[in-house]
Amino acid sequence: MSSVLSQDTRSNIYDAYFLVTHGSKSPLSWAALQTLITSTNTLTEIFVGGGCLEGQPITLAQQLQQFCENLSKQSDLEHINVAVIPLFLLPGVHVKEDIPTEIAIAQQKMIDSIEQSIALELTPHLGTHPQIPTLLQSQLEAQIALIQHRNHKSNQNIGPILLSHGSRLTEAFQTIETLADRLGAIAAYWSVPPDLDTQIEKLIAQGKEHIIVMPYFLSSGGIMEAISQQISLYGDSLTDASRRVQIDIAPVPFSPEQIALFILDLPGLNRSLKEYWQLD
Repeated sequence: MSSVLSQDTRSNIYDAYFLVTHGSKSPLSWAALQTLITSTNTLTEIFVGGGCLEGQPITLAQQLQQFCENLSKQSDLEHINVAVIPLFLLPGVHVKEDIPTEIAIAQQKMIDSIEQSIALELTPHLGTHPQIPTLLQSQLEAQIALIQHRNHKSNQNIGPILLSHGSRLTEAFQTIETLADRLGAIAAYWSVPPDLDTQIEKLIAQGKEHIIVMPYFLSSGGIMEAISQQISLYGDSLTDASRRVQIDIAPVPFSPEQIALFILDLPGLNRSLKEYWQLD
C-alpha cells in the first residue's frame, strides 16, 4: 500500500518508516525483515523500508542513506520526515547507543548527497508498546490452560520464567524484571545472569511441578533451537525422582502481523489501530 510521496497525499507527521532489526550473517534475518516490511506495508500508505544493524555488507548508516536517496527520487516534497523505528524489545546498547550513532552518521552524509531536506528521527523502540504485557499475559494463560487440560489437573503448581536476551544496561534489566513481576513470573537471561538453568533450579527448590519458559524474542530463529537443546540437556540431568518437573517452552509471542500492528501504533507515529485490537 506504500505510495510515492507527494504534497497532496501527505497526512502524517512522518513521510516514511525505516524499520531496524538486529540482523545476523544468516540470510534468514534479512528475509525476516523483508516479511516485516511487507506486513507493515499492507496496513499503511506510508512508504516503508528497513535495514539491519549487523550482518549486512554495508553499515546501517549506509542502508539509511540508500533508502533516503531512493525516497528522494520518488518524492516531490521539499522536506521529508523519516521515522527510524528500532524493532527491539529492550532499551539496550543497540537502542541507546548504536542506532543513534548510525542515524547521526547517515544524517551528516546526506547533507551533500541529497537535494531535499531529510530529517531522520528515532522513535520509541518496539518494546515500549503498551499492549505487549497484555499479549504476554494472554499467552501465559493459554499455556497454563493447555497444561491443565493435558494433565487433567486444575491445581498444578506452575512456575513461569520470562526469558530475555538481556543487556548490560540497568534500564533494560529493570524493564524485564518489571514485566516478569506483572506476569507473576521470574526473569532469566540468555546473555547475562541469572541464566535459565539458575532460575529453573530456583523454581524446583520452591516445589514447582511444572515450569513454563516464555521466550521474549521477536522471532524464533536459531535462539529457540538453542533454548530447546539447553532444556533437553537440563531435563536429562534431573535423575532424582524428587526433582522431577515438567518443563514446557511457550512459542515466541509475536507474529509478523502482530509486530506490524505494534509498529504502526507506537506512540508518536500519529496512527491509531484500535479497530485491529478491538479495544474499548
